[in-house]
Amino acid sequence: MIDEELLMYSRQLLLPEIDISGQKVLSSSRVVVMGVGGIGGPVVLYLAASGIGYLRLVDKDNVDLSNLHRQIIFDQNALGLAKSSEASNRCVAINPFITVDPWVREINQESLTYLVDGMDLIIDCTDQFKVRFMINHASLKFKIPVVSGAALGLEGQITTIDPRGKSNPCYGCLVPNVEEPERRCSENGVLGPLTGIMGSICAVEALGVILNWPNRLVGRLSRFSVSLMQWDTFSYKKDPKCSECSGVLLD
Repeated sequence: MIDEELLMYSRQLLLPEIDISGQKVLSSSRVVVMGVGGIGGPVVLYLAASGIGYLRLVDKDNVDLSNLHRQIIFDQNALGLAKSSEASNRCVAINPFITVDPWVREINQESLTYLVDGMDLIIDCTDQFKVRFMINHASLKFKIPVVSGAALGLEGQITTIDPRGKSNPCYGCLVPNVEEPERRCSENGVLGPLTGIMGSICAVEALGVILNWPNRLVGRLSRFSVSLMQWDTFSYKKDPKCSECSGVLLD
């Protein structure tokens, strides 16, 4: 680690929970962020600044004017350009000591096989249940933990899926069936600063998972209500009848 890196990370190196040994772990870690929008933007900026050695940014969309009230990683100059590429440029501008790899790809069962290849952690910042279940499936298949964050309206939530523990629940245990129509920001709205809060919390949780800190959000869902200015957390367990993780052959 060169002197410039030591200076850049100096404030977090002072933390006994990180110090030099933890920083080396961060520098050798490989993280893929699925969705670089309102939540994904703060995630990638903070992980880049924290010194995650390799970041893979996945998003198929271009920057739209309607994004800018919450996706503050972008500005007017980025309109019409690929989100993953523009986010990558911002990350490298903050931290030139890391590798940032933008992927303009649609997330599906086929692409996930190579999108998660060699990764230590997946961060799910997508906004569709079907994609979240695909990511959950890939997590279980390749034994890669997932930090999952979401925000809609005036409420955000976060949980962590860690298939490395046999008794740990998966996303299917938390959301066994999705029969109602999905609610999305484009149809129901979202408060911009809320996405920043959830993105920052996802970044903290990601660092905790990578550094193997105790008391991660495995088997726990934390919700934040803007209207109440209140966090609530509840536990959920592995469902023995879960079609995703209980006795099902993953192909």
